[in-house]
Amino acid sequence: MATTYLKLKGRNTSFLKDLATLRAPNSPITFIAYLHSRNRLVDFINRSNTTPSRKEYSDYLAFAARYVQDQGIKVAYGEDVVAIEEELEGTVQVHSRSLATGETITRRAS
Repeated sequence: MATTYLKLKGRNTSFLKDLATLRAPNSPITFIAYLHSRNRLVDFINRSNTTPSRKEYSDYLAFAARYVQDQGIKVAYGEDVVAIEEELEGTVQVHSRSLATGETITRRAS
């Protein structure tokens, strides 16, 4: 599956703009689902600032990655996705670049 590379620098967007909420609010990998699974939902809602800290959002991304991996989907780190091309029969070709080496990697995903 496609690699997701997210830059957390200067993150001030709403927690509702997570990996899943806008596409599938009932998804098990929303930020709300993450908070609930950690028994932190009430504390998060009741605090004065509802912008997740960098550490909290980083933990959420790891939570989502573990969930996806548990579903049998490979997650690759340290890559920047540079292009996604639609192929026939509902597949896509994902082109990424290794942040360490600059090497271009191409994967096919369904």
